[in-house]
Amino acid sequence: MARTRKQIRTQGGLALITTMIIMMALVMLSLAAMNMGLLQGRSTGNRNDWHIAFQAAEAALRDGEQDITTRNPALEAFDDACTAGLCLPREDGSSWSVALIAQDTLGVALGTHTGQTAPGPQGAPTPRYLIERLETPAQSVVVQGYGADQGRPPVFRVTAIGMGAARRADGSPASRVVLQSMYIN
Repeated sequence: MARTRKQIRTQGGLALITTMIIMMALVMLSLAAMNMGLLQGRSTGNRNDWHIAFQAAEAALRDGEQDITTRNPALEAFDDACTAGLCLPREDGSSWSVALIAQDTLGVALGTHTGQTAPGPQGAPTPRYLIERLETPAQSVVVQGYGADQGRPPVFRVTAIGMGAARRADGSPASRVVLQSMYIN
C-alpha cells in the first residue's frame, strides 16, 4: 500500500499579530491609568494648596477685623497711600485689587498689630490685609446699638489675601485667595 504523505502547512503568523495587538491595547490602558493617577494627584495637591491659601486669608480677615476693634483708627489715619494698611477708598475702587499685584508691600501682614501667627505650613507667605474706611450708611440703615441720636457707625471694608505654599516656575504663589468683609464698628 502506498502511503500518501500529507503536506504540512506553515503558519502564517496570525497568532503573533493577534498577541501583539492585545499587548498594545494593554500597554495603552496601562498608560491611560497611570496618566489619570498623576492628574488626580496634581488635582489633590492643588486643592490642598488652595485650602491653605483660604485658611490664611480667613485668618488675615479676622485679624483685620480685630485690628479695627482694638485700635479703632481715627479717620485721619486713612490715606491714599494705604499707610499701615489703612486706605481711603479710591474712585475706581481698586485699593484691594492693587493689593493682589503688590502682595508683599501693600497692606499689613497678619499679626502686625495683634500678634497672631499665620496658619498653614512653613514656607507659605504671610497673609496680608488692608482696611478701607467707607462712607457711612444713610440714616435709613438701622444698625443694632445705634440710635438716631448716636450718629452713624463707621463702616470698613477689610480685604485679605492668602497665598498657598506651592510656587509657579516664576516664583509666584500658585494659589491665591482674596476675601472681603464689611465691618461696622
